[in-house]
Amino acid sequence: MMLLDQQQMALATQCLWSLQETAPEIEGLLFTHVDGLTVTTTLPGSEKTERLAAVSTALFLLSEQASETWRSGQALEVQMKLRRAPDDLSHLTIRPVGPRAILVALYQHTSRYNRIKADLNLASTYLLAILAGDSPPHPVNWHSR
Repeated sequence: MMLLDQQQMALATQCLWSLQETAPEIEGLLFTHVDGLTVTTTLPGSEKTERLAAVSTALFLLSEQASETWRSGQALEVQMKLRRAPDDLSHLTIRPVGPRAILVALYQHTSRYNRIKADLNLASTYLLAILAGDSPPHPVNWHSR
């Protein structure tokens, strides 16, 4: 399991919260280890959040295995639509952060989707730098602003 020191954990948490605060469409973000354990999140710390982390990780690992089996390249992202009620549709994007972690975003699909996608790319790059032991500057220029 990857271990983050206190400063790395604070940087990762700050990254998730600052992204969520700039994009009201984002309902929550999870940064998890590939073993399914949450590293940090903007979602409530509950059993449902832990299940979401575990299921998201399993889905992403399954997509990686399918990519290898079909020799169709690398798994770069998994997307799902979640219907919680007849008029409540959310989207879930799961993407890798290096070989040992994933970023999960739960959001409402709007016309700003491409900006959110670009911001998820920025967040993934930033989180990967943290995992590598770097102290990158915080991504303050989110596209969602």
